[in-house]
Amino acid sequence: MAMEIKKEDRIDWIDVFKGILICLIVLGHTTGKFNMFFYQFHVGAFFFISGISSKESDGRILRNIWYKACTIMLPLLSVFSFMLILTVIFNRVGIYNLFFEGMYPGGRFTIAQFFTKGDMYINLLGASWFLGVLFGVYIIQEIIFKITKNTYNY
Repeated sequence: MAMEIKKEDRIDWIDVFKGILICLIVLGHTTGKFNMFFYQFHVGAFFFISGISSKESDGRILRNIWYKACTIMLPLLSVFSFMLILTVIFNRVGIYNLFFEGMYPGGRFTIAQFFTKGDMYINLLGASWFLGVLFGVYIIQEIIFKITKNTYNY
């Protein structure tokens, strides 16, 4: 059964703002034009405006963080692992250069970049840094909800 969103539950200016930001994100990633301008704010602003309209916490902070880890970080780690294995296979078979420019960076280097350096651009996975940031922001939001007891002002 589909969940119905009532018109009175939506805030029009937030929906418009999010729509504009989504267009800027797509333009920035597809055209490469205006990146010096768009990349200064587009994803951060989208996270911020989405946080304003997020639901209040139910008070079960550890359960909520665990759920978010399972829905954001577990898929990221799963896809990262699969793509890492695939690029290792491509390199061993000798077809890595058919898919990617440059030399094969190596599995250990890729893992180190992903986990310690914060450079989360991985061949076949792309730039996925924002998922770690989104998870971190969610944890901060849960802590703020806990401290303020779900009472916050815009």
